[in-house]
Amino acid sequence: MRRNDHVMPLTSRADIAALLIAHFPEQPVPASILVDADAGMEIQQDRRSAFLGKPWTSVSIDDWRMLGVPISVCKLYMRPDSFAYYLVSILHGSLATDGAFALALDAMLPSNQRHVPKGAWWTAFSGTFTVAQRTAISAYLQFVGAQADADDEIGNLVNAAQLLYRVSA
Repeated sequence: MRRNDHVMPLTSRADIAALLIAHFPEQPVPASILVDADAGMEIQQDRRSAFLGKPWTSVSIDDWRMLGVPISVCKLYMRPDSFAYYLVSILHGSLATDGAFALALDAMLPSNQRHVPKGAWWTAFSGTFTVAQRTAISAYLQFVGAQADADDEIGNLVNAAQLLYRVSA
């Protein structure tokens, strides 16, 4: 059974990619990426060089994978506004990378069993998205959901993400 939500009738990867590009500006690039710049962890040095000063359009799925840790760990160290800025690089990249929808959904969702946002980080992160950006994310989720069976893992993750990124009336 295919999912069919009513966000936007975009049916191609190119349509969704164009929508993401249209609603997520490249500028301004975040000047600060990390929650704690003095933590001194190697992963933070890697993250700094992979992202600092680069527009989201220059960050690929491979850049995320090269960090060597799950994106759920990256979220712990990135500022909410910076992670929101670079999240679209994962969504956009997943449209051109086979099998990357799960990676994108993992990035979009809280890392707890029920994917429930908790704490100040998630409140700040959620507050960074405009209505137009939430609409673009919703269209992306509709597209991803249409590619999956409603009862498979991707379909379940899409359902959870749709609750988090819905456009408020």
